[in-house]
Amino acid sequence: MEDQDLVGHYPHHITVAGRVGKELLNLFHSRGFVSMRTIIVCTLTLFIIALSSPISAGSDPTVRFYKINKKGQQRHLEFTLNTDEEGCHNFMKLTKVHRVAQVRFGYCKVFTEKDCANGSEIAARWEGKEEPTNKFTQGSLWILAEKDNVKIRSWECVKP
Repeated sequence: MEDQDLVGHYPHHITVAGRVGKELLNLFHSRGFVSMRTIIVCTLTLFIIALSSPISAGSDPTVRFYKINKKGQQRHLEFTLNTDEEGCHNFMKLTKVHRVAQVRFGYCKVFTEKDCANGSEIAARWEGKEEPTNKFTQGSLWILAEKDNVKIRSWECVKP
């Protein structure tokens, strides 16, 4: 009897709470919420994988070459082999390069001739500095020519 009296006093509140709970349950199982939940879980999973992968740790030395187009946009020359190995390396063909970036090597040099021939070194300037050098220390702003590409045939990198 007491239960009936209690329900009789609060019928509106119980009905509203029941409807709100039902709506929340429908929202939780709705297609949009499930999709959003899936996206969030996938994003978090990929983030955790990226943080734990050895590639993101970046412990290996590497050198990268960039060319510049007529609009001034730089593009990484992606299919260059042996960029993570010390020593002298030849490009497969004469290659036009605008900028050189290297990390974790003591220094790198670029050459106009195959097999890193003595006397064919090309000097570069660190962006914002006046003094050109042919030994590129660690960094990403080694510019071979201001607004153009330079033809190079080989490069050499030395570990510290």
